[in-house]
Amino acid sequence: MEHGIIAGTGRRVSARGKVFTLALALVATAAFAGPAAAVSKSTKPVCGNNVAEGAEACDGSDLRNQTCNSLGFAGGSLSCAANCTYQTGTCLSLLRYQDNHDGTVTDLSSGLQWEQKNGADGVQDFSNPHDVDNEYTWGNLAGCPIVGCPNGTAFTDFLGRLNYNISADSTTTIWPCFAGHCDWRLPTIQELVTIMDYNSSTCHNGPCIDPIFGPSEHIYGSSSTDTLDPFATYAWIIYSWTGKTNPLPKAAKAYGLRAVRSAD
Repeated sequence: MEHGIIAGTGRRVSARGKVFTLALALVATAAFAGPAAAVSKSTKPVCGNNVAEGAEACDGSDLRNQTCNSLGFAGGSLSCAANCTYQTGTCLSLLRYQDNHDGTVTDLSSGLQWEQKNGADGVQDFSNPHDVDNEYTWGNLAGCPIVGCPNGTAFTDFLGRLNYNISADSTTTIWPCFAGHCDWRLPTIQELVTIMDYNSSTCHNGPCIDPIFGPSEHIYGSSSTDTLDPFATYAWIIYSWTGKTNPLPKAAKAYGLRAVRSAD
Protein backbone atom coordinates (compact mmCIF):
# COMPACT_ATOMS: atom_id res chain seq x y z
CA MET A 1 0.00 0.00 0.00
CA GLU A 2 1.31 3.40 -0.97
CA HIS A 3 1.89 5.99 1.69
CA GLY A 4 2.41 9.71 1.61
CA ILE A 5 3.44 12.39 4.09
CA ILE A 6 1.12 15.24 5.25
CA ALA A 7 3.12 18.37 4.60
CA GLY A 8 4.42 20.10 7.72
CA THR A 9 3.56 17.20 10.05
CA GLY A 10 5.91 14.40 9.09
CA ARG A 11 2.97 12.01 9.48
CA ARG A 12 2.37 9.37 6.89
CA VAL A 13 -1.01 8.82 5.33
CA SER A 14 -2.24 6.04 3.06
CA ALA A 15 -3.38 6.60 -0.52
CA ARG A 16 -6.94 5.78 0.62
CA GLY A 17 -6.63 8.47 3.25
CA LYS A 18 -5.46 10.97 0.66
CA VAL A 19 -8.56 10.32 -1.44
CA PHE A 20 -10.80 10.78 1.61
CA THR A 21 -9.08 14.02 2.54
CA LEU A 22 -9.46 15.38 -1.01
CA ALA A 23 -13.14 14.47 -1.00
CA LEU A 24 -13.67 16.37 2.25
CA ALA A 25 -11.92 19.39 0.76
CA LEU A 26 -14.18 19.34 -2.31
CA VAL A 27 -17.30 19.07 -0.15
CA ALA A 28 -16.17 21.99 1.97
CA THR A 29 -15.47 24.08 -1.13
CA ALA A 30 -18.90 23.31 -2.55
CA ALA A 31 -20.51 24.19 0.79
CA PHE A 32 -18.97 27.67 0.71
CA ALA A 33 -19.30 28.26 -3.05
CA GLY A 34 -22.89 26.96 -3.38
CA PRO A 35 -24.74 29.73 -1.50
CA ALA A 36 -22.78 32.47 -3.26
CA ALA A 37 -23.70 31.03 -6.64
CA ALA A 38 -27.35 30.74 -5.56
CA VAL A 39 -27.45 34.37 -4.42
CA SER A 40 -25.95 35.51 -7.71
CA LYS A 41 -28.58 33.60 -9.64
CA SER A 42 -31.50 34.87 -7.56
CA THR A 43 -30.58 38.57 -7.98
CA LYS A 44 -30.35 38.46 -11.77
CA PRO A 45 -33.09 40.78 -13.19
CA VAL A 46 -36.01 38.93 -14.74
CA CYS A 47 -37.98 41.09 -17.17
CA GLY A 48 -41.66 40.33 -16.90
CA ASN A 49 -42.06 39.68 -13.17
CA ASN A 50 -43.59 43.10 -12.38
CA VAL A 51 -40.57 44.09 -10.30
CA ALA A 52 -38.13 46.62 -11.77
CA GLU A 53 -34.65 45.35 -10.91
CA GLY A 54 -31.07 46.13 -11.83
CA ALA A 55 -30.76 48.09 -15.05
CA GLU A 56 -34.46 47.67 -15.95
CA ALA A 57 -36.16 51.04 -16.44
CA CYS A 58 -39.46 49.45 -15.44
CA ASP A 59 -41.20 46.09 -15.32
CA GLY A 60 -44.90 45.64 -15.93
CA SER A 61 -46.79 47.85 -13.49
CA ASP A 62 -43.61 48.80 -11.63
CA LEU A 63 -42.63 52.15 -13.15
CA ARG A 64 -40.16 53.06 -10.37
CA ASN A 65 -42.53 55.91 -9.38
CA GLN A 66 -41.98 57.64 -12.74
CA THR A 67 -44.68 59.43 -14.75
CA CYS A 68 -44.85 61.18 -18.12
CA ASN A 69 -44.37 64.48 -16.29
CA SER A 70 -41.31 63.31 -14.35
CA LEU A 71 -39.74 62.21 -17.64
CA GLY A 72 -40.17 65.70 -19.06
CA PHE A 73 -43.40 65.32 -21.01
CA ALA A 74 -46.43 67.58 -20.72
CA GLY A 75 -48.56 64.76 -19.26
CA GLY A 76 -50.30 61.62 -20.44
CA SER A 77 -50.15 57.96 -19.41
CA LEU A 78 -46.79 56.21 -18.97
CA SER A 79 -46.50 52.43 -19.38
CA CYS A 80 -43.81 49.77 -19.59
CA ALA A 81 -42.89 47.98 -22.81
CA ALA A 82 -42.30 44.23 -23.05
CA ASN A 83 -38.53 44.77 -23.01
CA CYS A 84 -38.75 46.64 -19.67
CA THR A 85 -38.21 50.11 -21.12
CA TYR A 86 -40.60 53.06 -20.80
CA GLN A 87 -43.39 53.28 -23.36
CA THR A 88 -43.95 57.02 -23.87
CA GLY A 89 -46.16 56.84 -26.95
CA THR A 90 -49.20 57.99 -24.95
CA CYS A 91 -47.33 60.81 -23.20
CA LEU A 92 -48.13 64.34 -24.37
CA SER A 93 -45.66 66.25 -26.51
CA LEU A 94 -42.63 67.68 -24.75
CA LEU A 95 -43.77 70.98 -26.24
CA ARG A 96 -47.53 71.00 -25.80
CA TYR A 97 -48.22 74.64 -26.57
CA GLN A 98 -46.78 76.55 -29.51
CA ASP A 99 -46.84 80.34 -29.56
CA ASN A 100 -47.59 81.25 -33.18
CA HIS A 101 -46.55 84.89 -32.63
CA ASP A 102 -49.72 86.11 -34.32
CA GLY A 103 -51.91 86.40 -31.24
CA THR A 104 -52.68 82.67 -31.15
CA VAL A 105 -51.45 79.50 -29.44
CA THR A 106 -51.68 75.98 -30.86
CA ASP A 107 -52.26 73.05 -28.52
CA LEU A 108 -50.22 70.31 -30.20
CA SER A 109 -51.95 67.60 -28.18
CA SER A 110 -55.46 68.46 -29.37
CA GLY A 111 -54.78 70.26 -32.67
CA LEU A 112 -56.74 73.31 -31.55
CA GLN A 113 -55.62 76.88 -32.19
CA TRP A 114 -56.58 79.30 -29.41
CA GLU A 115 -56.84 83.07 -29.19
CA GLN A 116 -54.40 84.82 -26.85
CA LYS A 117 -55.76 87.54 -24.59
CA ASN A 118 -54.29 90.94 -23.67
CA GLY A 119 -55.25 94.29 -22.15
CA ALA A 120 -55.52 93.21 -18.50
CA ASP A 121 -56.14 96.67 -17.04
CA GLY A 122 -59.59 96.22 -15.55
CA VAL A 123 -61.17 98.33 -18.31
CA GLN A 124 -63.36 96.85 -21.03
CA ASP A 125 -62.49 97.75 -24.62
CA PHE A 126 -64.93 96.21 -27.07
CA SER A 127 -63.06 97.65 -30.04
CA ASN A 128 -60.39 95.09 -29.11
CA PRO A 129 -61.98 91.60 -29.04
CA HIS A 130 -58.82 90.24 -27.37
CA ASP A 131 -59.26 92.43 -24.29
CA VAL A 132 -59.46 90.01 -21.37
CA ASP A 133 -61.72 92.38 -19.41
CA ASN A 134 -64.53 92.27 -21.98
CA GLU A 135 -67.75 90.49 -21.02
CA TYR A 136 -70.48 89.50 -23.45
CA THR A 137 -73.98 88.05 -23.59
CA TRP A 138 -74.55 84.62 -25.15
CA GLY A 139 -78.14 84.95 -26.38
CA ASN A 140 -81.82 84.48 -25.60
CA LEU A 141 -82.23 88.24 -25.99
CA ALA A 142 -85.26 90.13 -27.32
CA GLY A 143 -86.19 89.08 -30.85
CA CYS A 144 -84.90 85.52 -30.38
CA PRO A 145 -86.98 83.33 -32.75
CA ILE A 146 -86.45 80.24 -30.56
CA VAL A 147 -85.74 79.85 -26.86
CA GLY A 148 -82.04 80.18 -26.12
CA CYS A 149 -80.96 81.23 -29.63
CA PRO A 150 -77.39 82.61 -30.04
CA ASN A 151 -78.18 86.29 -30.64
CA GLY A 152 -75.95 87.76 -27.95
CA THR A 153 -72.85 89.92 -28.37
CA ALA A 154 -70.64 86.81 -28.13
CA PHE A 155 -71.76 86.09 -31.70
CA THR A 156 -72.76 89.46 -33.12
CA ASP A 157 -69.75 91.39 -31.79
CA PHE A 158 -66.93 89.16 -30.51
CA LEU A 159 -66.96 86.52 -33.26
CA GLY A 160 -67.99 89.15 -35.79
CA ARG A 161 -64.80 91.11 -35.17
CA LEU A 162 -62.65 87.97 -35.42
CA ASN A 163 -64.23 86.44 -38.50
CA TYR A 164 -64.90 89.66 -40.35
CA ASN A 165 -62.17 91.71 -38.66
CA ILE A 166 -64.39 94.77 -38.25
CA SER A 167 -62.58 98.06 -37.73
CA ALA A 168 -62.58 99.76 -34.33
CA ASP A 169 -65.38 102.13 -35.42
CA SER A 170 -67.41 99.17 -36.77
CA THR A 171 -67.70 100.73 -40.22
CA THR A 172 -65.21 98.71 -42.24
CA THR A 173 -64.47 95.03 -42.74
CA ILE A 174 -60.74 94.41 -42.83
CA TRP A 175 -59.29 91.37 -44.58
CA PRO A 176 -57.89 88.92 -43.82
CA CYS A 177 -59.69 87.78 -40.68
CA PHE A 178 -57.96 87.39 -37.31
CA ALA A 179 -54.60 85.64 -37.73
CA GLY A 180 -55.56 84.93 -41.34
CA HIS A 181 -58.52 82.67 -40.48
CA CYS A 182 -62.26 83.30 -40.69
CA ASP A 183 -63.56 80.21 -38.89
CA TRP A 184 -63.19 81.27 -35.26
CA ARG A 185 -65.87 79.95 -32.90
CA LEU A 186 -66.66 79.51 -29.23
CA PRO A 187 -65.14 76.32 -27.78
CA THR A 188 -67.27 73.53 -26.39
CA ILE A 189 -67.13 73.07 -22.63
CA GLN A 190 -65.12 69.88 -23.20
CA GLU A 191 -62.54 71.81 -25.23
CA LEU A 192 -62.20 74.44 -22.52
CA VAL A 193 -61.53 71.71 -19.97
CA THR A 194 -58.55 70.49 -22.01
CA ILE A 195 -56.54 73.67 -21.37
CA MET A 196 -57.12 73.58 -17.62
CA ASP A 197 -54.02 72.49 -15.68
CA TYR A 198 -55.36 71.37 -12.32
CA ASN A 199 -51.81 70.60 -11.10
CA SER A 200 -50.60 74.14 -11.78
CA SER A 201 -49.04 75.88 -8.78
CA THR A 202 -51.27 78.90 -9.50
CA CYS A 203 -54.52 76.94 -9.78
CA HIS A 204 -57.09 77.91 -7.09
CA ASN A 205 -55.09 81.08 -6.30
CA GLY A 206 -54.92 82.19 -9.92
CA PRO A 207 -55.69 80.93 -13.43
CA CYS A 208 -55.41 77.21 -14.11
CA ILE A 209 -54.39 78.11 -17.66
CA ASP A 210 -50.83 78.22 -18.98
CA PRO A 211 -49.45 81.80 -19.11
CA ILE A 212 -48.70 81.33 -22.82
CA PHE A 213 -52.42 82.06 -23.39
CA GLY A 214 -52.01 85.55 -21.96
CA PRO A 215 -54.10 86.91 -19.07
CA SER A 216 -57.22 84.98 -18.12
CA GLU A 217 -60.74 86.05 -17.16
CA HIS A 218 -62.41 84.35 -14.17
CA ILE A 219 -65.24 83.00 -16.31
CA TYR A 220 -65.07 81.60 -19.84
CA GLY A 221 -68.18 80.82 -21.81
CA SER A 222 -68.59 77.86 -24.13
CA SER A 223 -70.79 77.08 -27.10
CA SER A 224 -72.42 74.25 -25.12
CA THR A 225 -76.06 74.73 -24.16
CA ASP A 226 -77.37 73.10 -21.00
CA THR A 227 -79.51 70.34 -22.48
CA LEU A 228 -81.52 69.64 -19.35
CA ASP A 229 -85.05 70.98 -19.71
CA PRO A 230 -85.98 73.73 -18.93
CA PHE A 231 -82.43 75.08 -19.10
CA ALA A 232 -82.09 75.73 -22.85
CA THR A 233 -81.61 79.34 -21.81
CA TYR A 234 -78.36 78.44 -20.05
CA ALA A 235 -74.89 77.82 -21.50
CA TRP A 236 -71.96 76.08 -19.80
CA ILE A 237 -69.10 78.13 -18.40
CA ILE A 238 -65.82 77.25 -16.73
CA TYR A 239 -64.17 79.10 -13.86
CA SER A 240 -60.58 79.40 -14.98
CA TRP A 241 -59.29 79.83 -11.42
CA THR A 242 -60.75 76.53 -10.23
CA GLY A 243 -61.57 74.56 -13.37
CA LYS A 244 -65.13 74.02 -12.18
CA THR A 245 -68.00 74.10 -14.69
CA ASN A 246 -71.48 75.53 -14.26
CA PRO A 247 -74.45 76.69 -16.38
CA LEU A 248 -75.05 80.46 -16.67
CA PRO A 249 -78.11 82.27 -18.10
CA LYS A 250 -77.37 83.09 -21.73
CA ALA A 251 -78.71 86.63 -21.37
CA ALA A 252 -76.24 87.49 -18.59
CA LYS A 253 -73.56 89.97 -19.63
CA ALA A 254 -70.90 88.00 -17.80
CA TYR A 255 -69.29 85.80 -20.42
CA GLY A 256 -65.54 86.10 -20.79
CA LEU A 257 -64.62 84.54 -24.13
CA ARG A 258 -61.60 82.85 -25.71
CA ALA A 259 -62.04 81.88 -29.36
CA VAL A 260 -60.80 78.63 -30.88
CA ARG A 261 -60.54 76.90 -34.25
CA SER A 262 -59.09 73.66 -35.58
CA ALA A 263 -55.45 74.23 -36.50
CA ASP A 264 -54.53 73.71 -40.15
